Amino acid sequence: MSGMQSGKIIFVLLMVLAVGLTSCTKEVKEDNYKKIKAAVSITPFADFVKKVGGSKVDVTVLIPPGVDPHDFEPSFQHLRSIADADIYFRVGEVFHLENSWLQNIKLNNEQLQIEDCSKGIEIINNNPHYWLGLDEVKTAANNIFVELVRLQPDSKEYFKKNLDSFIYKIDSANGVLQNEFEKIKNKKLLVYHPAWNYFVKNFGIEEISIERNGKEPKAADLRNVIDYAKAEKIKAIFVEPQFESTSAKAIADEVGAVVETINPLPKDFLLNLDDLKTKLSTYLN
Repeated sequence: MSGMQSGKIIFVLLMVLAVGLTSCTKEVKEDNYKKIKAAVSITPFADFVKKVGGSKVDVTVLIPPGVDPHDFEPSFQHLRSIADADIYFRVGEVFHLENSWLQNIKLNNEQLQIEDCSKGIEIINNNPHYWLGLDEVKTAANNIFVELVRLQPDSKEYFKKNLDSFIYKIDSANGVLQNEFEKIKNKKLLVYHPAWNYFVKNFGIEEISIERNGKEPKAADLRNVIDYAKAEKIKAIFVEPQFESTSAKAIADEVGAVVETINPLPKDFLLNLDDLKTKLSTYLN
């Protein structure tokens, strides 16, 4: 083979390789470009968006995990982190903390689309924690699905498959929980923060809260709770990792109960259901 022919072959191979690399780079860029940039206030909604959006959505959470939303005030850096989002999935009007944030969020991104995940959900006593209810989460997930399809119509089948899978898993978990909680003898759930009514209402469990109107209970309230816990033979007082639990510990010591943690702001809704099943079935007996 002559040197000229050899040179031509090498040149052709290099050109083919260059075209291939360019094509791969283009595909990666296109995939990244197609991703919807979503923002949410709290971690449960990031989970819902990821469950439906899958690999076609990037999600930013405004409130860091483990932080009490009641004490949170978004900094300039927090607001900048969602400045380039395509859509903001808000908890809803009932989540009053979010309402003031949205004004500043809009100032940083005037084109930002803001959608309410609570559409079609019956709010109970102005309680915002609907993201813990199984039926309510299915409705919120469907609301997210509708908006993702509107932003990226070509991915409708992909989003629908993800939505159906998520709802199927929720329904399956509901069946397991129904069977497990039917065995419970004492259906009184004593909690510090009243976050669980949406979750327990379908299982015939009654939530009793130590906290009063978002504030620490007074001495008379504590005495009433202690008397109630003794009368009902309460075995556990459930607290949230984001909240101070001094009052709960004082009551537990008085009545001989334990303090157990359950999370109202889970990163994974389905895994949290399993944790709730284990802890409630253990102590509500």
